Amino acid sequence: MKPIDVMLCVNDRNGMFCGKLAGVQIQDFLQIDCAEIPERGCSFGDTYFSIHRQKFAILSHANWVGNWCWDSVRMTAPEAARFIAFLLAQRGKVKDKSYAVWHIDCAHGEAAIAIMEKHNQLEASSADEVLEAMKKEAVTV
Repeated sequence: MKPIDVMLCVNDRNGMFCGKLAGVQIQDFLQIDCAEIPERGCSFGDTYFSIHRQKFAILSHANWVGNWCWDSVRMTAPEAARFIAFLLAQRGKVKDKSYAVWHIDCAHGEAAIAIMEKHNQLEASSADEVLEAMKKEAVTV
């Protein structure tokens, strides 16, 4: 499987890293956005991206990709799937009602749409399910 480029919305209006993750995009697969005001809690190391004390291995990191708010990391397909599953599993709670912290704004292809529909029902998708959807949508070929 080829590595996956994962776009991360982590920069402020001046294009400087702000320590907050507001959005994630994998071209021709999924675009997800944080439904809350993002908290500080993400960082980069030489070989990883970290959010909320969870580390995800990266192969490379590029600043200002696309425009000022986006950086890009290259990940193995299984690691990208683990990262997406981690974000989609996050829940918040208001007055005893759970909600998804991350929303899928755009899904490309039937397999990605199936993940979005499952997510909209507050059902978690495993990393294996996300990876399988990536394969079906030819993101990992």
